[in-house]
Amino acid sequence: AELRVNLAAKTSELRQKEVLANKKLQQMVGDQNIAEKRKEEAELMSENVAKQQEQIDARKAEAQRDLDDAEPALIAAQTSVKSIKKRDLDEIRNLARPPNNV
Repeated sequence: AELRVNLAAKTSELRQKEVLANKKLQQMVGDQNIAEKRKEEAELMSENVAKQQEQIDARKAEAQRDLDDAEPALIAAQTSVKSIKKRDLDEIRNLARPPNNV
């Protein structure tokens, strides 16, 4: 009789532990699903960032090419401006009606 009481108690305890184990398992599966979704989102975001980085790199290269093309003209303009003397500027300012080329 005592064995049956112990068996009933152990059976009841086993069922409770089984219920807890099932709940924990369901929670773990749910957490795993959430983690997989987050991983997929992160991978998608990583792909988007990589595409944007490619676009940025292309724009950067284009801008650098434009700057490289414009630099000789800038240097030439700076050289030309440096060659202007104050005397020449004063002469132009003193003209009442400068020629059309000025």
